[in-house]
Amino acid sequence: LTKDLWDCSTNPTKAKYVAESLVATWTASQELSNIIGAKFTAVLQPVIYAGKASVHKTIDNHSSSKMLKKQFEIVYPLIDEYAKKANINYVNMTSVYDGCNDCYFDFCHVGPKAHKILAKEMNKFANN
Repeated sequence: LTKDLWDCSTNPTKAKYVAESLVATWTASQELSNIIGAKFTAVLQPVIYAGKASVHKTIDNHSSSKMLKKQFEIVYPLIDEYAKKANINYVNMTSVYDGCNDCYFDFCHVGPKAHKILAKEMNKFANN
């Protein structure tokens, strides 16, 4: 099942579609926010495969880890590229946990230490 779902690394058309779809959603969200006078900021979520956080061996050796990692390595740079071109209020948070030990429980779930780091970084953007 995962081979059919996780094929962005071997299907460039799908990878592009996934990235463009997310950025299109962000663009529409920003436009709607502008209509009601709100501020929208798109955030590219940190994941263990897109930054340089310390990776626990049990996470890195999980059976699906290598396949999932390939998907993020292909799609996340496309999202970053398309978001920059879309002229939306955007922040790439993929490196927020760089150097962090024991931040991740799995590929995207984090503990209290990581929440404090992310909250501090997001607060910088909220105050701008």
